[in-house]
Amino acid sequence: MKVQKILDRDGMNAQVVINGHGQVVGTWLLFSEMNDITLAYNLGGLPEEWLNKATGRRGGNGMSKGYEKLAAAITKDCEEKGGTLHPEGCCKCGGKCDHHYCDKFKWVIDRAKAYGEATGLNWEDILDSWEQDRNYWYMNYYQDCNQPEIKGGKVRVFDTLEDFRAAIGEMKFRCPSCGKVTADPYECKACGWKVYGLLGDLGKGVFVYVKDKLKGDNIFTPISWEEGKA
Repeated sequence: MKVQKILDRDGMNAQVVINGHGQVVGTWLLFSEMNDITLAYNLGGLPEEWLNKATGRRGGNGMSKGYEKLAAAITKDCEEKGGTLHPEGCCKCGGKCDHHYCDKFKWVIDRAKAYGEATGLNWEDILDSWEQDRNYWYMNYYQDCNQPEIKGGKVRVFDTLEDFRAAIGEMKFRCPSCGKVTADPYECKACGWKVYGLLGDLGKGVFVYVKDKLKGDNIFTPISWEEGKA
């Protein structure tokens, strides 16, 4: 938990308690620099611009652009099937709505929040980066192979791209198909295998997430990270 203080241009200040996900969980305190009069408000009684300043949210409804884009796409598909978007997962809202669009929405939000928890980043910023990169249907884009769970072993998280490069050392990677060493982390020049192909890394690669870029990629396992060397 943290308390954030914001100075507004009219001389008023705001304080609010925010949890690790960037969500407001406490009450606001407004007070004047001039006379130190303190007034407590509940969350609903505050101007929206104060909420946006404290949480870093950027939409007119308090949601990020990525959230709004994904919600709009899923809402459209739900309505075409006779249903409506339910952020907490699918329910029997329409006789023809049986494609688990709402379940996918919940999966994406939960996964973004898990990334935020693991990296210390705002989950909405992570979702923004995913939606900015997404150029095909969300049902196919959002999968474990593209947004794997961040946990020990097959996933590594770095603060910067420079930290990632330093951890690799020499640019040598193990092709998951032929087993030969390649200088390209995505494609083997010997056999032509591609980590972004249909079968991916065959379960032998690693997912790398760079926090300052808000980006993650599946790559061939660096030779320096192989068992007994990492």
